[in-house]
Amino acid sequence: DSPALARTSVASFVRLLATWCRSSAETASLLREMEEEGGNNGVVATQQAVGPVGEELLAMAIDAASGLVAHGCLDDLYLRMGTAEDDDDDEDEDDAGETTDGEASKGGKGGEDLIKKAVNMLVESICAADLSSERTELSALKFLLTTGCRTAAAATVAPKDKGEEEEEDVPGPTAQSEPMLRGTHLLQAVRVCSQIYLNTEIESNRTTAKAALQQLVITVFARMERSIERAELEDRVAAAARAAEGGGDNGERSSSRRHNRANSSSSSGPNAATAFPTQDHRDAYLILRSLCKLSMQTAASSARQLTPPPPAAAA
Repeated sequence: DSPALARTSVASFVRLLATWCRSSAETASLLREMEEEGGNNGVVATQQAVGPVGEELLAMAIDAASGLVAHGCLDDLYLRMGTAEDDDDDEDEDDAGETTDGEASKGGKGGEDLIKKAVNMLVESICAADLSSERTELSALKFLLTTGCRTAAAATVAPKDKGEEEEEDVPGPTAQSEPMLRGTHLLQAVRVCSQIYLNTEIESNRTTAKAALQQLVITVFARMERSIERAELEDRVAAAARAAEGGGDNGERSSSRRHNRANSSSSSGPNAATAFPTQDHRDAYLILRSLCKLSMQTAASSARQLTPPPPAAAA
């Protein structure tokens, strides 16, 4: 029961869940193609040949992942999975054109070890799984809500001395609290909740998806508000310290000017997409933009459904 053994066990579970999620998605796609080609002949035989993961088994695995998150077993947990070269094709980008944060690699290229955040790997797997059944929908909503609203100790990679042997390059904990999901993975959670809300035929799951989506959005914007309050408090403390040292109002005015310049630079310049005051501001912006896009798609789809067909031409 050493930490190394626990880390190995979690890595094995993450790999297994990723395999099951990928298998469920591939099997569902194959069955849809067979049905579209006209007939259910061979569907049962194909299910037995492919060996799809059962809905109950996949739901139980997702529930187990939710338990790991809720009990803090994945807080500040990074895993060395494969190599950066193997993961190049799978690297996602968010709507702002940036790669996901919270992950690191030793060297980044040429087959070096890839260190990934365990919870991010779980989110990627679950969002790619076949969530068409009532049981898997509910389990996925529970996991995404638990993960999206949880904060954990932030992690940083400690620099190594030149003479130190290169053994462990896994990020370690710091005193700062950090949300478990950021950037792309937070957007994936919101999109899956939205898709379940729009597409599910189970009324109870629709209600749960709506509540989960609301809670995720509220949590993200509450974090942004707290970061603004924290920045303002830090400015006042710094201004008071300078005033006590004889700086007076000049120090407070200079602090306010610096804060205003930081805010103005976040909305202009060639790198405006990445020039947010804090990561919380960036997450709130990405969530708001994603919700606007989803609402526009929903409105367009509803308009097409309500548009009456053209009248038949008179004979």
